This record gives sequence, C-alpha cells and structure tokens, in this order.
Amino acid sequence: EDGAALALMPGTYAILNDEGKVATTAISNSISIKSVRAYDRAIIKAGFVVTNGAGLTLTQIVLDGDKTAAFAVEYSTAEAGAMGDLTFEGCDLTGFTKGLIYQYKTAIKMETMTINNCVLRDISAGQDLIDFRKGAYANFFFTNSTVYNVNCRDFIRFDDSASSFEGLTPFIKIDHCTLNGLGSTNKRILYTRFGGNAGHSIIFSHNIVSNSPGIFSTQS
Repeated sequence: EDGAALALMPGTYAILNDEGKVATTAISNSISIKSVRAYDRAIIKAGFVVTNGAGLTLTQIVLDGDKTAAFAVEYSTAEAGAMGDLTFEGCDLTGFTKGLIYQYKTAIKMETMTINNCVLRDISAGQDLIDFRKGAYANFFFTNSTVYNVNCRDFIRFDDSASSFEGLTPFIKIDHCTLNGLGSTNKRILYTRFGGNAGHSIIFSHNIVSNSPGIFSTQS
C-alpha cells in the first residue's frame, strides 16, 4: 500500500522472469525498503520501473541487476505530472547493463533525488549513468559516495526540458565523492543542459576524480 515500509532480513530476494533471469518490477505506490540489519544488508536482485507518481526509498540495501537488468530505476510512464522523491541511502548499487537511473518519455517532475553514502560499481552502462531526458528534478544530491568500474558515456545527463517546467531552477550538488575511471573518451562527467530563463546551478565540491578518460563538461 502507499506509504508502506518493507523491512528485509538478511538474504537474497530475486525478482525473476519466466526464463529465470533477473527482471524489473513496477512500483506504483510510494514505498520504502530497508534492511533490518545494517551490518548484514539484504540483497535485492531486480530493477524497478516507477509509475503512477510513486516515490521510492531504499536504505542499506544491496541492489544488484545481476548483469541482466538494464537500470536500477526507470521512469517510463507516459503520463506527465509529479513524481515522488527517489532516495538511495547507504546502498550498494551494482550489476546493471545500461545505467542507474533513466527517464525519457514525458515531462515528469520530481522534487528531490538523493544518493548518499552509496557505492556504485560494476555497471556496464551502455549509455549515461544518471539520465533525465524529458523530465526534471528540483534538487539532486549526490554525496559521500564512491563510483568505480562504471563504463558509461556521461555521469550525469540532464537535457533541456525547461520549456515544460516554467520557473524551475534545478539545483545539483555533488559533494565528498570519489569518482574513479568514470566516463568515456570525449564524453563528460557533467552533461547538463537545462536552460530556461534561470538555467540551473551546480555545486561540485570536495570530490576526487581519478583515472577518467572523459572531460569535466562542455556546457556553459
């Protein structure tokens, strides 16, 4: 039900398709999922497709795409409108084949997206790691986290959907993170193009960027 909190005991929880491979599951109500024991985190093998304005919070979870699921979270709803917040807190995010977060169909708006105290690793991202095409968020906090062994085009992509969100001035904060080996040759750590009258603002502070074949940004 909307507002439910699922507390998982240690173990592996796999969502499988008919072929026995890790699959995606729809989240249509706002829920939170957390481990009962922080020192022995539950492992969820799955990806999530968020619809119906839902929000999703994962706390101290290992979320594993098992090198089969394309994205950790995908927003593929065809209906524009407000979405609930997305939060990853103290999570290990691994094994996805295309990226971490993907939004592309229509003008959804999220107030806050947070990735804090997380490890993103072993993601063979065939495209951009965190990718918003037609939707937008007011705030994105990527903090106290480590990224390594991620083969992606761009780290954060945020296309110019400003015409759908009058007066919105998104804020992005990337702080106290280690980004190692991130990006592809001639691609960007930041590929953010949200325009409009006020554009958007970025704070990039107290980070280490190492062994990256990409460039920082090509946007003004």
